[in-house]
Amino acid sequence: SFKTGEYKEEIKPELKNLKVAYVSGTAAVFTWESNENANSVVLYDDSKKYKNKAENKDNAKNHLVTLKNLKPNTIYYARVYSTDKSGNKSDYLFKEFTTLPTKVLDSEDLSLSYLRPSGPGDSQIAPDRIKATFKTNHFAKGKITISKGKKALGSKNVDYGTEHSAEFIGLKPSAEYSIAISMTDIFGKKKNANLTVSTTKVFYDVLIPQMENDKEEDIIVLGQEFSFYTPAVALYKAPDSPRIYSIINNKK
Repeated sequence: SFKTGEYKEEIKPELKNLKVAYVSGTAAVFTWESNENANSVVLYDDSKKYKNKAENKDNAKNHLVTLKNLKPNTIYYARVYSTDKSGNKSDYLFKEFTTLPTKVLDSEDLSLSYLRPSGPGDSQIAPDRIKATFKTNHFAKGKITISKGKKALGSKNVDYGTEHSAEFIGLKPSAEYSIAISMTDIFGKKKNANLTVSTTKVFYDVLIPQMENDKEEDIIVLGQEFSFYTPAVALYKAPDSPRIYSIINNKK
């Protein structure tokens, strides 16, 4: 007979892709990856003694830790590590960074800029989809929700960053939609914005002439416009085949 004992993994996590994803006058954001779920710890200061500590206790493979209350125009030294649920601690990864000269940006309210779609002719609008993009002045995350009338059709979470996007597909042509943006930055500041966007029309007015030439591999029909999203200057139809090709920018 035998008795099993409690198994304890003794393989330490492996870390890679350490980055300072954002830095301002008083804050910095560190990101890295690990090959297994583990917590996130950053030790740092401005003298390589690593006296300060910031951590994220969530077990994950993608790590994010925010350092706050930093001094402007200062070189900081940091080392990061992760510990898995069995207590195995990774090797350190090292990084240094310099904060911005002032804390003016950090004292500003969170703002959104370069919001698109910006109008009816915006290229980010199509008959069946809308892509919303914008920038934030601070490192921020949030949610984008699309609605038709009073009914919410779906939401997408937006990860931390300063450039953000979300695309909604399966929409109806020539219909009006509302897009609600809700963001929160690393300082806890919030900002909301709303857009009203109408999808574009779909054009099906295509007339294919009767083809009688069976000697040519392809037959060019000049002067015929064909448009779902981009107008074409001509159509090809292969003999004895139902396939029809549009000609856009001199390409089939």
